[in-house]
Amino acid sequence: MRTILSIIIFLTFFSCSKNSDINTNSDPEISFDIDSVHYESKGQATGSGYGVDGFKVPGVTGVSDTYYIFSGVTNQANSISLKVLTPNDTLKVTNYHYVFNSSSADPHIATIIIKTSNLMYNMISDGDFADITITNYQNRVVNGSFNGQVTRIVSTNPLVIKTYTVTNGLMKNVRIRYN
Repeated sequence: MRTILSIIIFLTFFSCSKNSDINTNSDPEISFDIDSVHYESKGQATGSGYGVDGFKVPGVTGVSDTYYIFSGVTNQANSISLKVLTPNDTLKVTNYHYVFNSSSADPHIATIIIKTSNLMYNMISDGDFADITITNYQNRVVNGSFNGQVTRIVSTNPLVIKTYTVTNGLMKNVRIRYN
């Protein structure tokens, strides 16, 4: 009887001590660095549209795949949006690597779009890329990291573009809504 009781206590203790990097009670956060400046958005998005949000956009059968958008908005002048395409509606714990190619059938499959002080940075030049790693996806809550290269149009006449590196990207406790 003591042995059975010891086994039950042992199993109960170890099943309850499961470690997870998802904390559904913590505020969501998206942060990153671009051009050596740090930006972050915190808190669940509200009716104002400010805060951090994630949502799933279902594909049209036979036409497109499902994609997920993770966004952070601090005000009208500062925001980030990450778009991840998921074939067969399967967001997984893995790395999603996308390279922009203007001659591909759909060059905007996945994007990083950043707006800082009303300046727009997009994946619009060949070679721009996004590496988005989902490190945990559980109970509709996502953690992950990202980096990439984006382009900003500096001038249109004459056309001047400049590329920027996105580093130290972090998504924490981003809850996904299903649209």
